[in-house]
Amino acid sequence: MLGAGGLSIACVVFCVLLQYQGISWLWRLNSRGGPRARARIAVSALYLIGLHLLEVAIFGVGYPIGERLFGIGAIAASRPIGMLDVFYYSAEVFSTLGLGDVYATSDLRMLTSVEALSGMLLLSWSASFLVLAVQGARGADQNPEL
Repeated sequence: MLGAGGLSIACVVFCVLLQYQGISWLWRLNSRGGPRARARIAVSALYLIGLHLLEVAIFGVGYPIGERLFGIGAIAASRPIGMLDVFYYSAEVFSTLGLGDVYATSDLRMLTSVEALSGMLLLSWSASFLVLAVQGARGADQNPEL
């Protein structure tokens, strides 16, 4: 259980720091104002999708580490699975979709639970940022001085 907790904390800390840095950069990019605000919002949305895929990959790497290095469980399915299936499982958990065709066993389930909570928080953080960016762009478009 201790290994699962440590692995979960490491994945969360790495993803939160990554998200913080990404949002900080996007905030500076979008605070410029001007005529290309909509293009910057589109770039921001694409950037955030890529950032979340990277965060999914971070948790996705955590599963084989937990399985092979710490021996705290496995990722199981009704058929043999590979790394792409582990990435799929991680994306499924991160987005809280939870289809159930692939699942974690034993203490590795803790990483699954923590990933679902983290994914919900990180996706909400991104959505909040995009709402603020769009509101800022709308205000800039309506300001005749810009």
